[in-house]
Amino acid sequence: EEGDNLTDLPSMEDLAHAYQVGDGLFRLRVRRNSPLIGRTIAETNLRARYNVTVLEVQSWPDGASRPSPRHFVTPKTVVDMHDILYVQGAEPDVLRLTREEHLGMRPAEDGDGRLLAAELGLVEVLLTPASRLVGRTLAEFRFRNVYGLTVLGMKRMGKRFTEDLATEKLR
Repeated sequence: EEGDNLTDLPSMEDLAHAYQVGDGLFRLRVRRNSPLIGRTIAETNLRARYNVTVLEVQSWPDGASRPSPRHFVTPKTVVDMHDILYVQGAEPDVLRLTREEHLGMRPAEDGDGRLLAAELGLVEVLLTPASRLVGRTLAEFRFRNVYGLTVLGMKRMGKRFTEDLATEKLR
């Protein structure tokens, strides 16, 4: 039956385009004079201050050898010198963050975030009418803490949402 084949599934590039997240993914390097060093993700309050979400962190203590594997952040994750932060946000917001917090921007390889989207991994999830998430917000459900996932975009009746996702009622 058409549509039942795994080869019919959207690619990472398709998902990044459909939810408009590919252009908003960046790698940031924590410089030695950054005021973020030694602070937890919660203490940095980057989401509220810059509208930028930290998705993952990769430790690179000496900045010379190979970095450690990436891992998801929690509010208790401490930012260290030379860390690479994988973030999502609008480019002007990310640029302001890099200026004010003394961060360096690392290339996304192909220039438009497609490789970075594939590195981080994207998945499309559909809510069933019986889901316990229906009628609640991501913040109310503590979605990121419960599932270890960060929602980068939503789509409802063809309309895309990429801002204020934590407070958007799920349907």
